[in-house]
Amino acid sequence: MSNFPAKRKANSYKFSNRWIHYLLICSCWLSSSARDWSGVWETNWRDGSGRLILEQKGDLVTGRDQIGGGRLEATVRGARLEGRWIPGGDGVEINADQLVFVLGGGGRSFTGRANERGWWSGVRADDQGVPQALGLRSPRETFMNFVTSANIARSGAIAAWAAAARAVEFEVDGATSSRDDRFRRLREYFDIIDLTTFRAWDTPLDAPTKTLTLSLKQSRSEATLAVTLRRNEIGEWRIVVPTAESIDASRRALLAAYGTSPPSSQSFTRLRSPRDAMRSFMAGVANWNKSGRGLAVSTLDLSGFPESLRESDADLVAGYLSRTLGYIGFTGLQSIPNDGSVHDSYVHFVHDMGSIVIAPTGPEADAPWKFTVATVEHIPELFMAVSKLPPAMDSPTQLLVPMAYFKLREFVQDNAPWAMVRFRRVEVWQFATGLIAVLVILVSMRAISGWVIRRLSEMTGVQQKHPRLLRWALTIVLAAPVNSFLPRLLGIPENSRQYTMPILATIVFSSGAFLAWHIISMLAKALGTRAARTERASDDLAITLFLACARITIVFVAAIKIAYHFSIPTDRILAGIGISGLAIAFASRETLTNLFGAGVIMADRPFRRGDWIDCSFAEGFIEDMGIRSTRVRTADDSVVVVPNGRLAGAIINNLGRRRVRHVAVDMKLGVGAPPGAIEAFIAGVRSQIERNSLFVRQRTEVGLTELGAEGAAAIALRCYLKVSKDGDETKARHALLIELQNIAATSGVKLDNSRIVSAKPPRSNGDDDYDEGDDFPVGGP
Repeated sequence: MSNFPAKRKANSYKFSNRWIHYLLICSCWLSSSARDWSGVWETNWRDGSGRLILEQKGDLVTGRDQIGGGRLEATVRGARLEGRWIPGGDGVEINADQLVFVLGGGGRSFTGRANERGWWSGVRADDQGVPQALGLRSPRETFMNFVTSANIARSGAIAAWAAAARAVEFEVDGATSSRDDRFRRLREYFDIIDLTTFRAWDTPLDAPTKTLTLSLKQSRSEATLAVTLRRNEIGEWRIVVPTAESIDASRRALLAAYGTSPPSSQSFTRLRSPRDAMRSFMAGVANWNKSGRGLAVSTLDLSGFPESLRESDADLVAGYLSRTLGYIGFTGLQSIPNDGSVHDSYVHFVHDMGSIVIAPTGPEADAPWKFTVATVEHIPELFMAVSKLPPAMDSPTQLLVPMAYFKLREFVQDNAPWAMVRFRRVEVWQFATGLIAVLVILVSMRAISGWVIRRLSEMTGVQQKHPRLLRWALTIVLAAPVNSFLPRLLGIPENSRQYTMPILATIVFSSGAFLAWHIISMLAKALGTRAARTERASDDLAITLFLACARITIVFVAAIKIAYHFSIPTDRILAGIGISGLAIAFASRETLTNLFGAGVIMADRPFRRGDWIDCSFAEGFIEDMGIRSTRVRTADDSVVVVPNGRLAGAIINNLGRRRVRHVAVDMKLGVGAPPGAIEAFIAGVRSQIERNSLFVRQRTEVGLTELGAEGAAAIALRCYLKVSKDGDETKARHALLIELQNIAATSGVKLDNSRIVSAKPPRSNGDDDYDEGDDFPVGGP
């Protein structure tokens, strides 16, 4: 027992050492594998691209180029490869380039530089994605090999240029031809071949002499291009790539048919011919994950699909079409017409389950050519019909749309072939997997929705009605985005969803509208509770307007979305809503006027709840404000309901916003009052007001205003009270009148007839000393 801690410590030490040993072995293995340069690399450099085959023995690496015949000799120094590149050309080695490559990306890529050629980069090639040579034993094999490989290479699988290069030899023009020059001539020569129309399988199988010349015609003119094939000493036929001068001359002759608008390198993307459509599809698929998806989808006429399914099913259609073309082979792109002026449909493949047809989308001269509606509709059945064939030799993986569905289908086909049984257009494994996935997602989302609703109720402090319905609605809304990926993942075609999708969309958007309606109601109740603590009626009005607008928006959006999934044109719906809206607006113009009036009142805020107002419609204090009308309680305790439309355009005297209360008193003095007594009375009034803090001293005016017969006189008092309530104002007026009586008795004058002539502030003329920035209390009942 006493040795137990020591044993445990020793075992722990051994355990840690063992793991350190394993980690060192793994790190060494990873480092060694990361520095392994052996393999096939697809490379790019400043003036071209091609395939480089490297072989490593120890620290020495050698390699060769499949196009130009150059070779590499270098030494591994850590993650760097340093050495030289010896270009090959016409059997003569020219000066070597010093190069440096650096491994990256876990040994899957490198970046480098050659002193004469600039940057040079590469990635490890997928051998299964490169077309194999079809053979060079006959002129037909050689020509088909060259055309097929060049078509694939130009579509994006650049490694296929190596296969095309094996089928050619370069005509010597007296000058040394470098690797880059050969690559440029190879591409330029194929570009002018592409200006003609021909069937590669019409090339003869043999020739009586060592030289064979093919005459390729241009469909839009009488121009021809002569292509020479030559048999070498070992019996292989190769295409002779002419000199740069001959290529330029042939290009000018073939481009003459285009007049002043020769095609550019991207002209094919305008889909002006069947060949442009096929080439655009191939190029788009080859660059699918970068920027090619849009180009590939643009060649598909999806007008036969419901609008709601076009975006989601476009990828699936492209995947089916690319694989179908892969099984039947891409051979023969130049056999497809490139003259779009003839609007006859081009039939590329015919089968009992469907055909692959390219046709113009309209009668216009510049209408784009696309794969027809029938082709798009039947491509799943056509794929199923040809999928049992082995892939064609000229079908690299780069020209297949990358989709998880096809990998999943291959897995099921290899491990559970019984699940491949089809029921109409859906296989058993698709139905079973989809059903299980939907159930799992619904159960998971229902648990999450319950927690969300509880948290929402706690945050707003509002308990909702129909909690079960609300929870189911939230469950459906949360599950909808997740379930939307299932059709693409499982490859369920459009034909199987065109009837179920509108029903499911109706359920989802109805649930979403129900959920949004209740959430908005909860939010409005929570805001209403806070607004009730304030005196501003505009807060209640803002909440009411927000609630009404939000509910209208919810209903409108849900209706538009549901109609969209039923393939009802949105423009017609909007037009119908517009016409109906005009009719409703004309019939309920008074209601709309009041509604807009409520918005004006809310924005301008001329009054608030509790303010005493005086307008042409009513006088009293604001009791409540609504969307249609405002309620004013009068001094008689009656309620006047004023439409907001009229109130927004009326002149409103808001007495509740008074900062001071105006008092105007006209006093008649008895006959025979001596001037001294009058002066003493006025001085006493001024002194009393100055001593009273309720009065605004700088705005007090008192003086003799009238002299009547037999010594009768009149004195006017104008002053302002700093009070905020009507009760305080009444008390202050009462005290003022009592003081006036006392001052008159003390001064020896007799007040014959005194009265308050005004209780409202007169319009300021700017002659007083009152400053609008003075801080006075706000008035109100």
